[in-house]
Amino acid sequence: MPSQYVEGVYLFKQVIASNRPSIICLGFDPSVNPTKWCYGCDRLLPHFESMSNHPGFRGIDFYRVDCDESPDIWKFCGPDVYPPAFIIFQNSQFIAQGPAETLRDLQTLIAPYYSGPGVFPFPNPNNASRDGLDPDARPRPGR
Repeated sequence: MPSQYVEGVYLFKQVIASNRPSIICLGFDPSVNPTKWCYGCDRLLPHFESMSNHPGFRGIDFYRVDCDESPDIWKFCGPDVYPPAFIIFQNSQFIAQGPAETLRDLQTLIAPYYSGPGVFPFPNPNNASRDGLDPDARPRPGR
């Protein structure tokens, strides 16, 4: 199922209260405001969306929050969460947090929630040149 956009701390609290784990992409969502640009968000959001649609991730819900549009959610998450970031909640409890700087960061955080056949499927960091990205690439300064 595609990721869902969350706006407002009231709805956010409902989302994280679920007994299912929820991964939240907390950043600057170009689909909400295309005039804003964040290298990590822009680069990783397509992979986040691909994972949200993959049948191997049916046990976890995917959400996006734009920090400019919902600063109350960012504040609710606390001072240690600085966008872009991926955070996981379940039953209103904080489970895990990871930076949103590289594809490998996202893979490392979400791999334990993969329940499909075989190994964690995509994108394969070993095929970085074919996929057109470096899984360990960090945001470029000044962008």
